[in-house]
Amino acid sequence: MTNTSNFYVVINPFTMASSNSGGVKVMNIGGRVMNERERLIGMLDEERAWRARFLKSQHLAPDEPLMSKEYYKHYYNPFRRFYRVPLNAFERLLTPVVGAQSALIIRYCTAKILMGMCVVYGGWYYYNYNTATWMRQSGWRKIQTRPAKIPGTKDYKGLEKPPKPFATFDLIDIKQEKLFKKYER
Repeated sequence: MTNTSNFYVVINPFTMASSNSGGVKVMNIGGRVMNERERLIGMLDEERAWRARFLKSQHLAPDEPLMSKEYYKHYYNPFRRFYRVPLNAFERLLTPVVGAQSALIIRYCTAKILMGMCVVYGGWYYYNYNTATWMRQSGWRKIQTRPAKIPGTKDYKGLEKPPKPFATFDLIDIKQEKLFKKYER
């Protein structure tokens, strides 16, 4: 329950979750002059003065909107305040040079570029140093192709030699090798 002057307003958080007014009835402060057709009817001097005062009240002062320290602490949690410190200092340095709006845009773009670079570098590191091998089943599978060895290029050293007999664990019959050597030219 909230005490507003002399009566209590019961706020149910489940039914009023999206209410901008916090349970208080919304009132149109524009009155009749918000509708163009009603303005064309004509105004009394009293309504004209009220309209001028209403329009004047819609203009913000040069120092508005205000960002007080209490509002900043309430709006941003401690973790966000901590990681916003470097770019806030960067924005304060840029503001006198390029203006408040441009400094805010530069700050925003710089933050997004830095986050994108962190994602790209993190992915690159993970791809290069956490590849899937026969020893573990995690990581990305990385397949590298060997360079082509074509006759006529400087890397071509001829056909590869056959494996030595001790490296084949006697799976190749020596007699057959001699037999094949007879028929070679």
